Amino acid sequence: MWKRNMIVMVCVILLIGMITGCQLAKEDGILDEGKLIGVFITTEFLEILEYEGLFNTGITVSSGKELIIDNNIGRVYADRVVKTLTGESTGDTTEISEFIFPGLTGISYFSPVITDGHGTYVSSMSDEAISNGHLSIHSGDDRDSRTMEGTIFITSPPGMDHIFYFNPVYQDNDGKVYVTPGDAISMTGESAPGTAMSQTLDVVNTVTENGLIKTDSFSITVSINIMYAPVKYVISQMNADNELISWIGYEPGEITETMIPDKNTAYIIVEMHQYDETGTLVVTRELYGREDGGFETIFERPDGICIKHWTQLIW
Repeated sequence: MWKRNMIVMVCVILLIGMITGCQLAKEDGILDEGKLIGVFITTEFLEILEYEGLFNTGITVSSGKELIIDNNIGRVYADRVVKTLTGESTGDTTEISEFIFPGLTGISYFSPVITDGHGTYVSSMSDEAISNGHLSIHSGDDRDSRTMEGTIFITSPPGMDHIFYFNPVYQDNDGKVYVTPGDAISMTGESAPGTAMSQTLDVVNTVTENGLIKTDSFSITVSINIMYAPVKYVISQMNADNELISWIGYEPGEITETMIPDKNTAYIIVEMHQYDETGTLVVTRELYGREDGGFETIFERPDGICIKHWTQLIW
């Protein structure tokens, strides 16, 4: 049985979140400047010096909060992959760019600046494990800012500890994206569903352009939330007289991407079934009417991360 008290251990606090107005140092042009653009989250420390094709240079923080070269830390550069997406209804194609770190397994959440045939724009690289993702961009005469937020939902059976390394992702002046080793937060197996903690990385740079002072800031916050694993969904269709038209039970992850309600359906009830730590069934219900374009359900991956699935309602 899980204990109701929450035990959350923060292993380390990311130093980079405290750095303001800093730049990457250069040594004979080896280390290019880079801007923080997000995180690559892993469950193990990045031993990146074991991988081929990376620079044996990196960054650390000195007592004066100025970044210096540290030969014990390296980088892994991402491969830029262009994919073609085809619209199901129109057949129109669109090319998108993705950045993949070769040889590394983790959760990508970062926003690089991309230049291609469509021009120059800010994109969002977001793994399916990131729920409730939000990217906010502000551009002005005296301030440019970019803010990212997201949530990772996990299950936590008794005795299972979770550790997540928040590895900073940067983009250099040539547009190349790279990751460096980061520090971790940990949640113990004593942490009950409803427990949540978050980690924030942010940086503020001040530059002078044409005699005017301008700030350029970036901030990313990712929350880790523990929940009970969904075990079943029941979807009921109701008419305007609150009478049941039909109901269907689904295994998590098996609900279709589109659903056509009965012509007499006035609203839909989506039930999520879960079991708490005592084995008691917990049922939550959400109601969706004809003004709603769809609904979300959640399924658990083998690694304990819960993924949100969108189903479009075609009324």
